[in-house]
Amino acid sequence: MPEEVLDYLIYSDHNAPYQYSDAETGHKGIVCTIVERVAKEAGVTLHPHVEPIKRLKRSIESDRYQHWITYGMKSWEHDPTWRRHHFSDVSIFQFKPAIILPSNSKLKIESLADIGARKVLMIHGFDYGRTYDFLISNGAEIEAVDTQKKALSMLRQGRADVFLEDILRVRYTLSSMDWPEDSFSIIPLRRPEGSEAFSVAIVMSADMPADIVKSVNTSLASMEASGQLQTLIERYTPHQHDSARVQR
Repeated sequence: MPEEVLDYLIYSDHNAPYQYSDAETGHKGIVCTIVERVAKEAGVTLHPHVEPIKRLKRSIESDRYQHWITYGMKSWEHDPTWRRHHFSDVSIFQFKPAIILPSNSKLKIESLADIGARKVLMIHGFDYGRTYDFLISNGAEIEAVDTQKKALSMLRQGRADVFLEDILRVRYTLSSMDWPEDSFSIIPLRRPEGSEAFSVAIVMSADMPADIVKSVNTSLASMEASGQLQTLIERYTPHQHDSARVQR
C-alpha cells in the first residue's frame, strides 16, 4: 500500500463516543475526528477497516495491515504485541473506569475488592485485563453483554448487581437513552498517582514512515496546547442534567 494511504483501524464493538458508525455520516466520535485531523495535516488518505477489538488485535499481531493508525492504551507500550509500534507523545484523553450501580442499590461498594460474589456485567469483546481475573478470584459471576444499553437495562431491572464501564461511555449512553440522571450511581475507580494505566494515545504501525509519525506528534501537540483536544471531548460530553450521578 502506498505510504500516502493509511489503514485506519476502527474497533467496532459499541465504542461511542470514541469511535462509532453513523449510517448517514459515516465514522464518528472523538478518535475519528482526531485521526482525520492528523491525517489531513500529514497529507495522507485514510482507508477505514472496522473489526471487533479482539479480531483487530489479532490482525495487528499477524501484520495483516501495513501503514496503519488507530488508538490504544499508553500502557500497551509494554505489551510484546504492541511495543514495537509508535505511540503518540501526547495522550489524547483519559479513560475513567467506574463501578456502575442502580441508584437504589443497597450495596456498599467503593472499590473492586468490595464487589465480592456479585453478578458483574462487562461488554463482550472489551479487554478488562487483570480486572477480570481479580473479580473471578473474589467470587464474582461475570456476564458479557453486547451493548451498554443492555447492561444498564439489566441493572435497572435487578438482573445484575454491578456494571464496569468508562464514565464518558456510560454518560453518553444514558443521554442517548434519555434516562434520568438519578437512575444510576457511578463510583470512579481510584488509580495510582502518575499512572499511565488509563491514558489513551494514537498508535501507528512499526512500519509507519518517520515523517508521518513526526507530523502526527506535531499535530497532537498543537491540538493539546490550543485546547482543541479538551474542546473535542467536551463536545461529546452530555450536559450535567443528562448524566448519571457521580459519587466522589
